[in-house]
Amino acid sequence: MKRIFALLLVAALGTTITACAKAAMAETAPQTQPQTHQTEPEPETEPETKVETEPESETERQTEPEPETERQTEPESEQHVTGHGTTVEGLKAQYGIDDTYRETVDKDFNGCTVYYYEKVDKNGVLNIYDALNVTVDNESGEVFTFKRFDHPAFLEPVITEDEARAAAKQQYGKYGNVKDCQLAYYMPDLGGKDIYLAYTVTFDDEYAHLIYINAQDGSVLGGDAVK
Repeated sequence: MKRIFALLLVAALGTTITACAKAAMAETAPQTQPQTHQTEPEPETEPETKVETEPESETERQTEPEPETERQTEPESEQHVTGHGTTVEGLKAQYGIDDTYRETVDKDFNGCTVYYYEKVDKNGVLNIYDALNVTVDNESGEVFTFKRFDHPAFLEPVITEDEARAAAKQQYGKYGNVKDCQLAYYMPDLGGKDIYLAYTVTFDDEYAHLIYINAQDGSVLGGDAVK
C-alpha cells in the first residue's frame, strides 16, 4: 500500500514538474512574430489614352497649285514660221503683198538680209501693223524666218494737223516745242486688236518724246521716247 502511494506521489510530482518546466520555457522563449513580406503597392498607372487623329481630308492632302505664271504672247496676227525652202516672192504672193506695200531692205542684219513690206493706205499713211518681214540667210540664200502682221485698217482723219499739234503742246509743253507731226496707224496694246489713226507728234527735247494724238477725236493715245 505504501508502495502504491509512493508511486502515485512520484507520478504527481513529475506531472507538476513537467508542467512547471513547460511554463518556464514558455516564459523564457523569445516570442517571434511571423515575418510578413509587405510589398509597397505599385503606383497606379493611368490607362493609356489613344489620341485618335482625324483622317486627312482630301483638301488637306492636296497641295495648293502653284500659281500659273503669265505667258507673254505676241499679237495673234504675228506668226513665226521657219521658212526653209521658200522664197521671198513666194511669200509675197501667199500673203497678198502688192505694190501698196512699201519695201525696205536691211542687208546687214547679223549675217542676214531682212525685207520689210509695210502697208501704205490711199492717203499715203503708213501702217506697220499690216506688214510682212522676211529674213534671208546671206550665205545660203534661203529664207530663214518670216513674220506676218495682219492688222489692215483704213481710217480718215477728223481733226487737222494743226489741231493735233495744239493738243499735244497744251498737255505736254514741258517737252519743248513741236518738231514734227505725221499721220500713222498706232496700236497701244500689241496683244489687242484696236488700231487707231493717230498724229505722231515729236518734240525737240533731248529725249525726242513722241505723243500719239487720236486723229478722230484729239485724245491722247500714248507716248514714247526715241532716245
